[in-house]
Amino acid sequence: MKHLRPEVFELNPRAQIEIKQIGKGGHNVVLIENLFLYADDVATLFDEMIFTSDEAIRANSPCFRAILPQVSYLKPLHRKIFELHFTKYRIEEMNLFHNKVMLDQYWDGSNIIDQSSYHPHTDDLNKTNYAIVIFMNRRNIHGGTQFVKVRHDGRWIENITQDNEDARIRNDEDINSPDPAKPWDYDGIRYKRYHLEPMKFNKLISYRTNVIHSPYTDGSFYRNTPRKIITSTF
Repeated sequence: MKHLRPEVFELNPRAQIEIKQIGKGGHNVVLIENLFLYADDVATLFDEMIFTSDEAIRANSPCFRAILPQVSYLKPLHRKIFELHFTKYRIEEMNLFHNKVMLDQYWDGSNIIDQSSYHPHTDDLNKTNYAIVIFMNRRNIHGGTQFVKVRHDGRWIENITQDNEDARIRNDEDINSPDPAKPWDYDGIRYKRYHLEPMKFNKLISYRTNVIHSPYTDGSFYRNTPRKIITSTF
C-alpha cells in the first residue's frame, strides 16, 4: 500500500510571489515560483496516480486526469491564494464546497482531442471564484497558459460576466484548428492572445475563473511527452 505523506505538499517558505495585472481589464494573475518545498516528490505523483480519459471526470478537457482525494493537504495554499487576490477582488468568503484538486496530463498523441475539447474557455463562475494551475514538468518545458480575448458584437471581451453571458464559448463552436498537426490552435480571427504566462517547473499561476484562458503549446510539441499540471478551482 502506498502512503501519501501530507508533508509532500509543504509550501516553500522561500517561494517567490508576484502579482501581475493583465489585459485592459487589469485582471489579476498571481504567480508563485518554487512553490513546493518537496517539488520532486510532488512531480513523482504523476508516475504513481491512476489516470483516466473518462469524459465525466475530465469534463471534456483533452487530458488524462486523476483526482487527488486529500484536498485538505492544499488548504493552506488555497488560503494563501485567496488572500493574495483579495486586494483586487474583495471576495470575502472562500468557496471550497466544489473544490477538487486534479492531476492532468495533456497529451496530443492520446487521440482524445476533438471539437468538444475546446481550448479558450472559462470555468464555472457560479460555483468558484479562482483557478490554480501548477506546472509540474521537470523536463520538456514548453508553452504555458495563455489569456485570450474573443470578438463579440463588435468588441473584444476578456472575461465573461452576467452582462455578456451570450459570449460564453460553447462546446458546439468549431474553434479548433482543422490541421491535425496543430491540434491546439484556434480561430485566429475571432480569438486573440493578449498575454502568455510561460511554463516553469514548480510554478503556480492563479486567476479569476471567468477570465478566458487556455493551455498554450506550439503545434504538436506534446504528441509524445505529456504536459503535466495540477489544477484546482475554489
